[in-house]
Amino acid sequence: FEWEKPLSATKEIDARIDIMIQALFKELPRRAFVIMPYAAEFDTLYELVIHPAITGLRHEVHRLDRMDQAGKIIEQIEKGIATADYCIVVLDELRHNVLYEMGFAHALGKPLIIILSKGTLNGARVPFDISTFSRIEYERPNAEMVKKLARAARKVDANLR
Repeated sequence: FEWEKPLSATKEIDARIDIMIQALFKELPRRAFVIMPYAAEFDTLYELVIHPAITGLRHEVHRLDRMDQAGKIIEQIEKGIATADYCIVVLDELRHNVLYEMGFAHALGKPLIIILSKGTLNGARVPFDISTFSRIEYERPNAEMVKKLARAARKVDANLR
């Protein structure tokens, strides 16, 4: 390792410290915060696609309704988004709380991976502001979708490094 060599100057010490810190940060798992409707009909999507895709990359995945925390929910959501490396957004049904949380994450500059079920908008179009984001569309949760989500998360991870 570069930091194991003898040092001769303060500048070299600072440079080695930077190298060590960067190496440590590369080993930390990424944190993904899931923004989605918290309803039983979405549990399958989370359990069969989102959770396995993200944990398969050795990233942490956080879904607020699966965390045991006391306090104000909106503060927990804001903290979860603020401390996440990226967010996964399930836009099915364009629920207001999901759009709000997505906007909050976007305002903080968090990378977003958007998932949207084909046909769930009942003919409505994705709002223009959101339509410019790439998204993963699906018909039903399956192994192919796990691969697509994992690929998208790997791209986000590579851009964060």
